[in-house]
Amino acid sequence: MISYSPPMAVNVSSASPEKMSGRTILDIAEFMVRSGLKDSGYNIINIGDAWMARTRCPETGSIRCDTDKLGCTLRELTDELGRFGFGLGIVTGAGTRTPGGYPGSFGHEFADAEYFTNEGVAMICHDFSCLPRFADTLTLIRRMSMALRAAGDKIYYSIFTPGELYTQRIRTTGADSYHGRAYLESENVMLPPPETYGRSGPGCLFDCGQIRIGHTKDPRSVKKEMITVVMASSPLTIGCDPTELSSDILSILKNPGAISVLTDPEVRPARIMSAKDGQVLFKVLDDRKYAVGLINDTERRMEVPFFAHDMGLTSDAEMVMRATEAFGGEVIYAEDQIAPDLEPGDSRLYIIDLVDRKEAIPQ
Repeated sequence: MISYSPPMAVNVSSASPEKMSGRTILDIAEFMVRSGLKDSGYNIINIGDAWMARTRCPETGSIRCDTDKLGCTLRELTDELGRFGFGLGIVTGAGTRTPGGYPGSFGHEFADAEYFTNEGVAMICHDFSCLPRFADTLTLIRRMSMALRAAGDKIYYSIFTPGELYTQRIRTTGADSYHGRAYLESENVMLPPPETYGRSGPGCLFDCGQIRIGHTKDPRSVKKEMITVVMASSPLTIGCDPTELSSDILSILKNPGAISVLTDPEVRPARIMSAKDGQVLFKVLDDRKYAVGLINDTERRMEVPFFAHDMGLTSDAEMVMRATEAFGGEVIYAEDQIAPDLEPGDSRLYIIDLVDRKEAIPQ
């Protein structure tokens, strides 16, 4: 599927996957509408792999939905979610089995892609943890990518691989699959660790960025991860049951400033200005408009400074920076430096506009 912004999903599969039913999923969809997550851009609900039957159809070899467990067919579920404005995401396996032990797509890519398309699936997360010993990963990526295109090119294709597998041979930021643009690796272009954030290969997303709320419910940690993902223009997945989120975390995940950076239609990667004593991330958004992420990754309180001249924004007698912090809302004016004093693990996301100096002068 080709789109002009990264997909935004909620992955509910870790929330008692064996107890997931069509009714539970629709209840989550209703909550996402009520809570404002849908209006914020979250458009896919991923239910993992527990929707599958344990075996393929013995007559046709086709993958099957366990309708007794789900309470409906997969097509009925995708149709109901579509009425709420959501697409359905699922997990499948590139090998012989999925992570939950259900039938994988190895040797069945084209048939499975046609099944997923006919059932109305919007996104598959292809897990590479159960491969046959001599299977070639890139070949399997290309087979499923080709299969999905042959079936109609209506499905986001994302990949999850263990560790650093093939990340040096698949060398883009995650942008090319939903926009058709690729960025070469370099030391100062943001390419975060593959187990956490997005990269991609031809025709697929690579390791969608997932904020695992179930493992960390500290709002400060969630904000830091959110800033890193949006500055990477990474496909974003929230790993949780959203009905259990606190109001503080919901507010972070729905933050309009952060999401505007994530959904920048040019999907520009951030430049890493510094990562030694705290991350300084910089992204061009528009004419005279920029985003700056400042993250204290140390265990001590410290200033994390951004200098405009480092990015070639030379001092102009007529212009100053107006920096609006996306999460706190405070506005500061500065000629060259923004340097908040951050506690360990704290972070800031500034939306910066270059404005006429007269605006910063008290009347």
